[in-house]
Amino acid sequence: MDKRIASLLSLAAGLGLGLGLGQLLPSGSNNSEHADGDSPKHASKSARSTFHGNRTSDTPKLPGAKPVKTGGPRSAKLNALLDLTSHHHSSTHDPEFYQKIQKLSAGEVAVLLDELGNGFKQDPRSYKVRISLFNHWAKLDPEGAWAAAMEHQNVHLRSQTASAVIAEIARTDLAKARGLIDGLTHNNVKQAAVSSLVAIMSRDDPEGALRLVRDEIGQSNRYGHLHSIFQNWVRQDPDAAIAKFRTLKGSQELQQAGGVIATALAANDPERAIQFANSIKNWNARSNALNSAIRTIASEDPHRALMHLE
Repeated sequence: MDKRIASLLSLAAGLGLGLGLGQLLPSGSNNSEHADGDSPKHASKSARSTFHGNRTSDTPKLPGAKPVKTGGPRSAKLNALLDLTSHHHSSTHDPEFYQKIQKLSAGEVAVLLDELGNGFKQDPRSYKVRISLFNHWAKLDPEGAWAAAMEHQNVHLRSQTASAVIAEIARTDLAKARGLIDGLTHNNVKQAAVSSLVAIMSRDDPEGALRLVRDEIGQSNRYGHLHSIFQNWVRQDPDAAIAKFRTLKGSQELQQAGGVIATALAANDPERAIQFANSIKNWNARSNALNSAIRTIASEDPHRALMHLE
């Protein structure tokens, strides 16, 4: 095997090492547990009276954490959901678990969330159950679910639940989701909600999603959002995505969007991907796009990728 080919991947990866990738990542957030005054514009009074929320920290724990009972005994229904949940929230979804969730009424969801918030706050399984319950509640009663999400005084928990509810609302009513987001005052919670809205919008209206990001998200925190937007955009309409890319001005935006476009193009049209990358005037953005394109090409055809490096 040609030694040049064997070293291709490391060479391709090395192209992007000097691009200051640390500057592209979202800055650290402050997960303060203090209340910030966020309140929904269309709060459900009944939901607020039914759901009291977990007013203490309930950040997901690592596997093996011991449950700490802080309230009354759990109901059989909640125990059944917890028993169907693995010890890590990112595990493969269990069909039986979600079937049980889908059978619950809005009132039953509110009771279970109230119960979950009052007991076993360090049980690592509670995170997946809570988010799944909020997702289902948002389908049944968006306003009630949103009001309940806003009850959380722990910022991390409020961000996660707000994101889950906004994702469900946005699937059927983008305007309503945007209106709820406009009422948020805490930056971390707002960015989490915007992220969900952008993910939904970018599927059908990437240009609108880009406007939303520019209006609501700070320059240093746009990386993930731009990735989602241009990834969907270039798949739907490569010409339109590239045309919009040409209008970007910031170096970071050019690097982020250019890399995504080059990667997507390289999967189906390697030559166009390389031509696109070489056409970028900004040096950092051009290097990043070339690196992205060549790595994608190399994963399928190392010889072809090597030709572009010579």
